[in-house]
Amino acid sequence: MKYRILGFVFCFLCFAAQVYGDSSFDREMVVKDQGRATEVENVLRDLLRAYENEDAREFLDYVSEDRFRQDYLTFTDALYSDFRTYEIYRVDYWVDRVVADNVKQFLYVRWEKRYETLDDARQLSERGFSRFVFDEVNGDYLLIELAGNDLFGSSLAEWTEETSSIPGQQTAPVSNSGNDSGNDSTPPKADLAIQDGSNNYIEDGSMYHLEITIVNTGMAASMPTTVTFRGSNPMSGEDNISIPGIPAGGTHSITSNGPYYPGNHLQSVIIDPNDTVPESNETNNTGGPYPL
Repeated sequence: MKYRILGFVFCFLCFAAQVYGDSSFDREMVVKDQGRATEVENVLRDLLRAYENEDAREFLDYVSEDRFRQDYLTFTDALYSDFRTYEIYRVDYWVDRVVADNVKQFLYVRWEKRYETLDDARQLSERGFSRFVFDEVNGDYLLIELAGNDLFGSSLAEWTEETSSIPGQQTAPVSNSGNDSGNDSTPPKADLAIQDGSNNYIEDGSMYHLEITIVNTGMAASMPTTVTFRGSNPMSGEDNISIPGIPAGGTHSITSNGPYYPGNHLQSVIIDPNDTVPESNETNNTGGPYPL
């Protein structure tokens, strides 16, 4: 009986030691993960500060050139393109969650970027949801991958095409130009303009052909509308062509065909002549006159 009790006590002590050891190991791993998450969030903070300051050298100190999973040169080109294209005012961000994969840390971040386009002085506010992957390199956490909305490098198409999407991402750049109230709730609008109208020719001396390309430089898709071609010769009349909606940043080409009357004639083009499409800029919807 005595030996049975001693055996039971021994088994209990072994079990307790194992449980304590396992729980101690688990607690240690939790503490390590929390420490890594805090370290990575600090790196993200410094990365965003360098971006706001438009300091490319400091920014790239937090990016691993050797382990970067995307094209590193394209990313650096996109970063410098941002600094040439935008005046970065401020980036606010909220860490949605941190997911650990052993040492690697996946940060899911919601953000809002305020900036001004240097070519036309438009003040914009852009919101997004992105995933940043950090890995430990020589004792420091460095950025090795980006996905979701392009907080960095959005001015370079080659980079945006390389960035993979993630669930929950969005694209909602909102123009605040001329809005003194600071209200960012204005919905984005389309902006239709003529990109090119140089392709025109006369066929057999009797028919003209004028091709134009329409671009949507706005931040939202446009509604379907009409494009009017109007000749300087009263006999030419008008040619009205319906066009579909054009996505933000997209283009659409159309061709007007009609009888050609001898003489020096010009052809003007009007997009959305009845103002049915809400646009951020209503003053750039005409093109030409184009000689025939």
